[in-house]
Amino acid sequence: MLDRLDAINRGFRPHLGKIPVFGDTQLRRIEAPLLVIVGGRDKLLDSAETARRLRRLLPHADVRMPADQPHFIRGQGDAMLDFIVSKTKDLCDGA
Repeated sequence: MLDRLDAINRGFRPHLGKIPVFGDTQLRRIEAPLLVIVGGRDKLLDSAETARRLRRLLPHADVRMPADQPHFIRGQGDAMLDFIVSKTKDLCDGA
């Protein structure tokens, strides 16, 4: 476990500047399948507003907000894999 934490710390590059916010026009241009998972208990970002905005601007996006999760959301690997597999299948099926 300590080896993993050490590896993470070696590669961690914090973003100290202002977080960029994409405009509505920029977001509406996204046509690719999109999975967004934001934490319902995020103390760093307004995840509820992010989720509302993305649902409004990108109706094709799969936006999820686990109510019990903070900014760093654990245990979403299966959800991400399922999303990728389903969208890959859709592309292969011509959907």
